[in-house]
Amino acid sequence: DTRLFGRALTQTLEPRLLYVNTPYRAQENLPRFDSAAKDFNFDSIYTANQFSGIDRVSDAHQLTAGATSRWVNANDGDEVLRLGLVQRFQFRDQRITADNVPVKQRFSDLLLLGAAHLDTRWWLDGALQFNSDSGRSERAVLRARYSPGTFQTVSVAYRLARQQSEQVELAWQWPLFGKSARGGGGSSCSGAWYSAGRVQYSLRDRRLTDSVLGFEYDAGCWVLRVGAERLSTGRAETNTRLMLQMELVGLSQLGSNALNVLRDNIPGYRQLSSERSASLEAPYD
Repeated sequence: DTRLFGRALTQTLEPRLLYVNTPYRAQENLPRFDSAAKDFNFDSIYTANQFSGIDRVSDAHQLTAGATSRWVNANDGDEVLRLGLVQRFQFRDQRITADNVPVKQRFSDLLLLGAAHLDTRWWLDGALQFNSDSGRSERAVLRARYSPGTFQTVSVAYRLARQQSEQVELAWQWPLFGKSARGGGGSSCSGAWYSAGRVQYSLRDRRLTDSVLGFEYDAGCWVLRVGAERLSTGRAETNTRLMLQMELVGLSQLGSNALNVLRDNIPGYRQLSSERSASLEAPYD
């Protein structure tokens, strides 16, 4: 038991160890259909095989050690603060890699994470990959989110991948005008407009990259979504697609899956009909 920010909290300490010993087996003559190296992050570092798929199995003799500490509100279970770190030690070189270059580094980069829920409206989180040999960060993600009410959220983020990319991001879901009768059905169908989107800007290339812009019309008994998604396929090439979806609340969804695009791209996005249809997925936090 402890106190933080003037609140009574319960602090946890959660150590975690993973020992892996996978012998080397030559695999260069085997076809590779769907295997790729996993991203290096707080989750993948605790896996025995560093490849996705089943076409490659990484050789390894290593120990991964980490710990997470959480400060949890003793009254309602809300997580106020989370801090964590993890690192891997290799007892021998890893020969099976995605680029066929053996990994000889004994200590992996150090991974750090933190998240804070300061009050009912503000969230902060970040992750850092630190290279102790060079003494600098290799990757970093910092994000702040403000959610003052239902279907109201704005987030800003900064992402750095050393010598690869540096981006800033703005994402939001916000009412525009109108008032929706959320009871559904009959004469209660009145309309309200909402805006939702995400814009990414590359500081390195000085241009917009992946972006989503959408508008939603909530009539109470049905929801209309229209939007556009722009994806970068190269330094100067992009693909743009238009989305149109009609949702009959409690029944079905027709058209392109704009709902999943908004969910995947906007932190804190909530489905407008989430409180009126138990058959649909619960809203994201």
